[in-house]
Parts: sequence; structure tokens; C-alpha cells
Amino acid sequence: MKNTIKEYVIITAGIIVVALALHLFLIPGNIAAGGVSGIAMVINKYFPQVPVGLLILVMNGALLIVAFITLGNSFGIKTIYASLGFSGIIMLLERFFPVRQQLTDDLLLATIIGTAMSGIGMAIIFNHDA
Repeated sequence: MKNTIKEYVIITAGIIVVALALHLFLIPGNIAAGGVSGIAMVINKYFPQVPVGLLILVMNGALLIVAFITLGNSFGIKTIYASLGFSGIIMLLERFFPVRQQLTDDLLLATIIGTAMSGIGMAIIFNHDA
């Protein structure tokens, strides 16, 4: 039981690191790094009234359904937790801590910091099989 709680705390920490990278560096710098979050950022650019977090939630939800259909019950609860948790944290950050201006005007610096943070967070998440 303690190990399970510890794993979810560590996964949550990884999710927060990835969400902060997106919220603080990638979204304000218009850096669509790829994957679901990159697609969500591009869609948000054309439909700014739809929050990035909501777009990520909808797309991840659709992908989770497809994964359950194709992979069956072997698909992990941790993956579902990480996908939904990431969307939720992005939505919370957008709502309660909006970025009013970019932290840096240097696009290269924003890209390096944002992708490094995202990579570290994803490594933490993947290391715990989520």
C-alpha cells in the first residue's frame, strides 16, 4: 500500500513538472513540441476560447478509449491517472495561474528549458510505468 501511494506521488510530481513546462514556457512561446499537447496548442491558436487543458483532456480521453479497445484490460490504471491528471493540472494552471507575459523573450531559451523540463517530467512518469 505504501509503495502504491509513493508511486502515485512520484507520478504526480512528474505530471506537475511536465505541466509547468508547458504552461510556463511552451504555450507562451507558441512552441508546439508535439504529441497531444502540441496538437492542442495548435488548435488553441485558431480557437483561443477553447483552453489547452480541455483540448488535451478530450484528445487523451479519445486515445484512452481506443487503447482500451485495442489493448484490452492490460492497459494500465497509472496511464489513465497520468493522462487525466496532466489535463487537470493544465486546466488548474490556466484558470488560477494565467501567464500574463512570457518568462523570456528568447525563443531558444524557452524551447530548451521547456523541453528539458518536459523530458525530465516524462522520464519520471515513464520510470513508474505510467
